[in-house]
Amino acid sequence: MSLESKNVTSNEVRIPRPSRGVATRVTRYREEYSVILHPDDYEQLEALDALVDEACALEPLPSTDIGHQAHLEEDRAGSSIEDPDALRRLLS
Repeated sequence: MSLESKNVTSNEVRIPRPSRGVATRVTRYREEYSVILHPDDYEQLEALDALVDEACALEPLPSTDIGHQAHLEEDRAGSSIEDPDALRRLLS
């Protein structure tokens, strides 16, 4: 689901000046009513939303026996194995 953007002029509303990196939550009758974001933060949110949409459209990777075995090994207690050759030996 993509974000929809709606423009409102500053004459129509009274809001505090947004700060970069800060989301200002506006409440009305003790319930969250809206959120004010700095334009740079909103652009980042839109980019992340587009990225999620693209990721959701990808075909899932097929499950493999070696992938299943790797997940089982990953869940075992102990130190993680990062060396590719050690992983190949373990899973072969």
